[in-house]
Formats: sequence, structure tokens, C-alpha cells
Amino acid sequence: MSADASPIRVLAVDDHQLIRAGMATLLLPESDMLPVGKVYNGREASAKLRRSTPDITLMDLQLPVTGAFDEALAIRDESRS
Repeated sequence: MSADASPIRVLAVDDHQLIRAGMATLLLPESDMLPVGKVYNGREASAKLRRSTPDITLMDLQLPVTGAFDEALAIRDESRS
């Protein structure tokens, strides 16, 4: 990564703590990627997305509370307005 480039900001969303931790751990040695959060469900993901504005979100499709697909649609719709 060049000195001028910003790292790719990544958010991990999964209801299993081990998976969230694993995703973040895999990103740590990557100089061009920065973990910006690890959250448990779709509702937390929406809130974290608004605060941390990641470039990429790695999200489990089967989440408690609200599903990833519903949250992805809501996030998309919100970002268009």
C-alpha cells in the first residue's frame, strides 16, 4: 500500500464470537485493511455502519434479531437518500 492510500475499512458481522474474532485476526497482518468493528446482529450492524462507514462489510446471512438480507436492503435504501 502506498503512503497516500487509506486502508480498506472492514466490518465483521456474525452471531458467533469466534467467527467475528477470526475475521478480525485474519485482517490484522494486512497493511491495506483495517478492522473497524465486530458486531453480533443486523441491528448492531446498521448502527455500526452509520458510525464507522466501512468500505466492506463481511456479514453472516443468518443473523438473530434482524436478518442480514433485510439489513442490507435497509442500509442500501438509507444510503441512496
